[in-house]
Amino acid sequence: MATITVEKLHFSYPTGSAVLKGIDLTFENVSTAIIGQNGSGKTTFVKLLKGLLRPSSGRILINGRDIAEVTVAKLAAEIGLVFQNPNDQIFKSNVMDEVMFGPLNIGQSETIARENSLKALEMVGLTGYRNVHPYDLSL
Repeated sequence: MATITVEKLHFSYPTGSAVLKGIDLTFENVSTAIIGQNGSGKTTFVKLLKGLLRPSSGRILINGRDIAEVTVAKLAAEIGLVFQNPNDQIFKSNVMDEVMFGPLNIGQSETIARENSLKALEMVGLTGYRNVHPYDLSL
């Protein structure tokens, strides 16, 4: 996990509407949910964290490094995004391929991605489900 520091973050869309004003936060080695009302800036904030948008002012640091100096691909390896609707994020036809999707897209070889994915499935007790379609898993 990483330490994410947000300092005096401001963001306005080109239309001039200010969405985020003076955000100061630190997330230290935790998974965090961003919640709030529709239109409150959650998606904008996450897009800023992932480097998909650039702040009007302020900065975002990951482990002390300003994300303005980091490529979007490198940020994808550090910051995950879970969509509100899980149907919007399932891409593959079995659990193993789905788990391998991220590592392959950040440049891991298929061999390394498969090894790491098997370890991840073992950690959460899903090794026996690696060939099952993700939609066939139950809560």
